Amino acid sequence: MDLPELAQRSSSSFNGFPTKAYVLRGPRDLRVQEGLLPLPGPDELQITIQAISLCRYDLHYFKHYWNEAERPVTLGIESAGTVTHVGSGVTKFEIGDAVAIEVGPPCGECTKCDGARYDLCESVNFRGADVPAPEYQGAFHEKINLLATRCYKLSRFSLELVALLKPLTVAIDALDQAQIRRSQSVLILGAGTIGLLCGAICTARFVNNVVIADIREDRMLFAVEHGYASKGIAVPIFGGQDVRDRLEFAKEVAASATKLCHTVYRRMPVDGFDLVLECSGSELSTQTAIYACRPNGKVLLVSMHNPIRAVPIAAAAHRKVEIMTANSTSTYEKAIDMLTKYNPALPNLRTLITHRFYGWANLSAALDMATRIKDDEEGPVLKVIVKLDDAPGSAVEN
Repeated sequence: MDLPELAQRSSSSFNGFPTKAYVLRGPRDLRVQEGLLPLPGPDELQITIQAISLCRYDLHYFKHYWNEAERPVTLGIESAGTVTHVGSGVTKFEIGDAVAIEVGPPCGECTKCDGARYDLCESVNFRGADVPAPEYQGAFHEKINLLATRCYKLSRFSLELVALLKPLTVAIDALDQAQIRRSQSVLILGAGTIGLLCGAICTARFVNNVVIADIREDRMLFAVEHGYASKGIAVPIFGGQDVRDRLEFAKEVAASATKLCHTVYRRMPVDGFDLVLECSGSELSTQTAIYACRPNGKVLLVSMHNPIRAVPIAAAAHRKVEIMTANSTSTYEKAIDMLTKYNPALPNLRTLITHRFYGWANLSAALDMATRIKDDEEGPVLKVIVKLDDAPGSAVEN
């Protein structure tokens, strides 16, 4: 089955531009499809993709080829590029503009879209995900046509950082909802990209009492070394399946984190953290978050990998713990502002990019690397970037 966004080459004349898509047709089965991309519509931009950041959705589909529509799909959620053609009705962009691409076009007509939370639009379609609408393919295209309203003009920083905008918008939404203050204490559960970016925003907002926890000690140490958290705790792996045993283990982890923070920050209450950010998506981590939160504190579920979780809701209700969620795509402008304005307290976000691949020919190799925990030199694998705007001497850098 061919992707409808690309018209196949034929002997008949066609007003379009030669391009290629990198189409997933099975687990780890990425193939090149050539075709012609039509001119952008009046309200669209045509963009040449120049940087892609591989995310967990890309990796899940790449490994398992699970998608609702059961058809070939182009992945690519986090990306950036350069405008090569401008629709006749677009006035705010010019050819050559560097742009960030928003991944989830909303309908633009419902009450959610009229307000400030268009990310809650029930008709939103995320590019590169398991959506039934075939026109919303991902950024694994050399060129792509997009609504100009879902693109953001950029300047003064590299396209590879732009590819981190999507996870940064989620982290910003989380901390905005939490309304964190400088004097408060924060526990981050999970030192993946989202957890590290949440720590970066806390640091940028001069919140100093930040503890990060992870089952991977190397990631925890990475977070502390590069300024994403002030202290870290390595959590032992627990393999028990009994719910009561798991809850007891969660209590122990929560107590260890609280004790660590209280030892370092004497002003911190001994009864828990003001804010706990659950950034791993695991059930055990969610349980730990509730036990680690102080009375009247907040637990924010930032990562939603596991849709069904056994949660000690009575413990939360008894201590009046507020449970919130965050997964926004409506904070792109804030994220761009954070990247473009100098803030000496913000950690160097380039440290999140542990591996860089160059050129479309190395896309499969980049995906393979991103599925790993460590590289061949035992270094951690965090964010993997595919750069398409230049090419150094080697196909990969780390």
